[in-house]
Amino acid sequence: MTVVSRTLLVMVFVARSLSAGLPYLLKDINPSTRASSDPLLLQTIGNTSYFLADDGSHGLELWKTDSTESGTQLVKDINPGIAPGVKKDRSAYAFRGRLIFSALNVPDMQVWITDGSESGTTMLTDMHPATPLGFNAFLIGATNDAAYFIGSSTPGGGELWRTDGTVAGTRMVVDLHVRSGTFPFGFGTIGNSVVFFATTATRSGLFISDGTAEGTRTLGGGGGVAGHVPFGNGLVFAAFEDANTFGIYRTEGTIESITRLHGGFKVDPNRAFEPFVLASLGNFVYFTGDDGVHGRQLWRTDGTVDGTAIVAVPGPGSVQAGSVATVGDNVFFLARSGSVDQLWKSDGTAAGTKLVKDGLANAYGGFAWHGAFYFACNDGLHGTEPWISDGTTSGTQMLHDINPGMGSSNPFQYFDGGNVLYFSADDGLHGMELWAYSNVTAPVRRRAARP
Repeated sequence: MTVVSRTLLVMVFVARSLSAGLPYLLKDINPSTRASSDPLLLQTIGNTSYFLADDGSHGLELWKTDSTESGTQLVKDINPGIAPGVKKDRSAYAFRGRLIFSALNVPDMQVWITDGSESGTTMLTDMHPATPLGFNAFLIGATNDAAYFIGSSTPGGGELWRTDGTVAGTRMVVDLHVRSGTFPFGFGTIGNSVVFFATTATRSGLFISDGTAEGTRTLGGGGGVAGHVPFGNGLVFAAFEDANTFGIYRTEGTIESITRLHGGFKVDPNRAFEPFVLASLGNFVYFTGDDGVHGRQLWRTDGTVDGTAIVAVPGPGSVQAGSVATVGDNVFFLARSGSVDQLWKSDGTAAGTKLVKDGLANAYGGFAWHGAFYFACNDGLHGTEPWISDGTTSGTQMLHDINPGMGSSNPFQYFDGGNVLYFSADDGLHGMELWAYSNVTAPVRRRAARP
């Protein structure tokens, strides 16, 4: 296909996107030939979605979008010039209508806050202004009262800090001696307390804090944690029990309330870093697990040991851990049978676990948005493209052939922008850039294709 004919074909797709509400390239953020901005989506606050991107001139920085090309803008060049101002890290939280995130104050990573304007993007912390030591601030969560992070003001290790969004209201809670070189991360909230995972001088595990030194305590879970979902008055989470197995646990915020619901699930060494997703539906939490007998299948729990069980036996092929999402009264997930990928749905019963679409390849992802399930796959007629399903075979179809023909756009990181669904994709002309989809109409035109 010539450059001219390919350009004309893309123009046709753009026109169809405008009239039919198909996905559209939001903005060619990095306009260099075939260069990618590699966007990483963070948070949506009101009508504004924040993400990280590299436009080729400013390095990796914080951007925002309102789903229009003109409204897709660099928030601030935090580290002026081509050097990055942020690290490629999703640790950012919505807090009182603003975004709290980590950014560079060379050589340190400090905590910043923004209202979406350049002047309203300011640093909240300067952990060691006199002698920069290169320590990082790791955001771990936000409640109604405060945002929390692990930071260091001395070489001795990390402390738990909190902020109310002001410099004056940013203070240390307790010195946990979090080990330098480790990566604490947020694990949700219980009530008005934040739950997080950290490695200290004496242990690794879950901690909980209400923002006071006396209200900061350990929850256990020393083997490492791999996913969680709010449930009842607490959390259901997955925790590694050793290098080869993990278990499903429940906690209501105290070490006494931690209950092992089921354990001994095998960790696939080839897919150990696949996103582990737990999805809640009604009074149950759904997850995937390989008990060593049935292969990796869909399981569910009602928060009790007796109420934790496999959903269907025999069930689908090997279920992808990162593909589980709830749509309406069903759980959708992807599975592999032999060399073929399949889309399934389940109402939580064996009889209600049904094959939706067969004969797919390279299927991955899984995201629920506005009553439909979104994923990526290759149907043998096109490359790997975004797909949508309403739970019926006829209603499961390719959303758009973004990279026309057998080319693959390789969409990933679907993200809820309110009335717009965002994701990254490569149309074969512009590199990996940010795309948007509205199931009503696409509000803007795509920029002209590069020669």
